[in-house]
Amino acid sequence: MPTAVSPLYAATNRPMILLALVISLVSLLLIVRLMLRDREDVGIRYYFVGLVVALAGLVVTQLALRGVLPAGGVYVNAYQIGSATHVVILAAGLSHRVRRLQADRIRARQESAFAMKRAEQQRTFVAMLSHEFRTPLASIDSAAQMIAETAGPLPAKAMARLERIRATARRLGGLVDLFLSSEALDQGALALHPERVALRDLLDSALETAASGAEDRIRRPAEGQDRVLRADPHFLGVAIGNLVQNALRYSPPGAPVEIAAAWEPDGLAISVRDHGRGMSADEVERVGSMYFRASSSKGTKGAGIGLYITRQIVAAHGGTLQVQSRPGEGSVFTIRLPQRPAA
Repeated sequence: MPTAVSPLYAATNRPMILLALVISLVSLLLIVRLMLRDREDVGIRYYFVGLVVALAGLVVTQLALRGVLPAGGVYVNAYQIGSATHVVILAAGLSHRVRRLQADRIRARQESAFAMKRAEQQRTFVAMLSHEFRTPLASIDSAAQMIAETAGPLPAKAMARLERIRATARRLGGLVDLFLSSEALDQGALALHPERVALRDLLDSALETAASGAEDRIRRPAEGQDRVLRADPHFLGVAIGNLVQNALRYSPPGAPVEIAAAWEPDGLAISVRDHGRGMSADEVERVGSMYFRASSSKGTKGAGIGLYITRQIVAAHGGTLQVQSRPGEGSVFTIRLPQRPAA
């Protein structure tokens, strides 16, 4: 026979049981969804089993109260047993999750320590590499200078070649100082030192080595060079020099390279135009990516790093590098810097 219940219990039992069933079923569905999404998470299974046990106890108890199951013993107390079991299973699941979090924390600390050690080793190696670069470059520069001073009168072409050797050695030494300095390694980025610099001086510095031996091919702007901007002259000079070197390298022998500079309402635009073979639209989209070289560069020496460095330098100044090119029509590379001329 069904267990006797009070009128109040009989009135509130049905809606409360329905509410509990709805909440339990929704929770069960959410847990199943999490289990399917992350099958390797064992902790979710604890919650699933615990909820199923509690739900089963609730159903068995209600069936016993309504006379469907025997009203005594385990049946009538199934809800209490299921709830107690549910708490034990949840405690086990929580303990499993805590152990997993502790293991993840230990692993994260170990990986962090390993990464820091590798970074320090890399920094030491790069510092050593920087020193090894500087020594032979200084020797090359000194040797070229000594030849020029002690070899007696030399033909103009030989003197020009010696000066090109010295200029190239100085440029490489400057690049080593810029990119492999301890300050740059500590910051993990380009260590810019902005200052006031005249556009004319910036272009002179960039072209001194980038266009060495090809000065007659360079077409420079006639106006606006006396204006002053605020930038890192060394890094920005490297960026402009890379564009000029690429334009000279990929243009036909003797073809001019045109440099233009204009102060626009939103900043300064410095463009370098060549008369090479140009690039397709797909290649233009990839310009500035590490190691990328256009199909038109086949047969020409290069590593595909220069434009990547240029883009990074321009981005560090808050600017952009834009490219316009079509096959057979050459290319125009434009550096846009968001600033007005300094007074």
